[in-house]
Amino acid sequence: MKKRRRILAMFLTGILTLGLTGCGLGSGPQKAPESAAAGESEAAGGGSESAETVTIRFGHSGTEDHQYQVFAAKFKELVEEQSGGRLAVEIFPNAILGNDREMIESMLMGQLEMFVGSSTTSWVPETAITDMPFLYRDYEHAYSCYDGFLFDELGSRFEENGMTLLGYVSIGWRNISNNVRPINSVEDLQGLKIRVPDMEVYAATFEAMGATTVTVSLNELYMALQQSVADGQDNPASTFWAQSFQEVQDYLTLTHHMLGTNFVLVNSSWLGGLSQEDQDLIRSAAKEAQDYQREYLSGVEDELVEQIREAGVEVNEPADLQSFIDACSQVPEELGVVPQEWLDQIRGM
Repeated sequence: MKKRRRILAMFLTGILTLGLTGCGLGSGPQKAPESAAAGESEAAGGGSESAETVTIRFGHSGTEDHQYQVFAAKFKELVEEQSGGRLAVEIFPNAILGNDREMIESMLMGQLEMFVGSSTTSWVPETAITDMPFLYRDYEHAYSCYDGFLFDELGSRFEENGMTLLGYVSIGWRNISNNVRPINSVEDLQGLKIRVPDMEVYAATFEAMGATTVTVSLNELYMALQQSVADGQDNPASTFWAQSFQEVQDYLTLTHHMLGTNFVLVNSSWLGGLSQEDQDLIRSAAKEAQDYQREYLSGVEDELVEQIREAGVEVNEPADLQSFIDACSQVPEELGVVPQEWLDQIRGM
């Protein structure tokens, strides 16, 4: 599967590169190849070929059941409907264009217009603020921070790196799963190999709790768990189910230690090359798709936990949650990647 995905990724990247070279893409509003433009126009209800269709190539690493896709599909629907087919959205799921870091690099090179995912700390270290352990009390608290002062603070830092922040995709509260034993306190994590994404805050969090960390990309995680490269991982129920981890994990502990939050980004130069009308439409559609995805998530999260349980995974709540909280209490300050005033403001909200 990994080999087939790499071959497909190389094939698609070659197509995008040819389009970039032959059509002058990446320097402003783009005209899709005629066949793609026609297909997107028909999908938007136009029914006829339009040489003026601007195609937004939108990549992510989730499956077609992932929360990334929930957002992307709604965004596509809104953009194509509201633009009357003038704008088209082509979604590339399943990391077929590479992992998160590779897709961000492709977006910055103009080979991709939009992206949703993680691995953003290499460009904006302060994005670790959304993943700090036990920092947010609930969804309402987190969203008030994300949509408030953090949107402005992080948005300006993304702009400095050639990206525009359009919003977020929250994938739910992260929980710990593994194949060795139920986790009831941090002592139960000792000696376990836990997979973490390519972000320092995750490694720091699990090392503070006594686990050994293994960095693996999301699209390779199923195989890593299957082959015991890692004993366990942490992800929200939505990602756990979408990636079929119930097939390769025996235990799930509802620690709710982080709120999985990822960033919706667009190439700033490309966006700036559009008319003001289309820029406003894209921003508005992203906000509406974000609200839709949040509501969708709140309605399915508990149901997904039950589906995981029914699939044969032993699900438990930790008997000593405070031990996790205490172990992680100094992680935000020790990392030193976000301003202390941000932490103080969040804790005081």
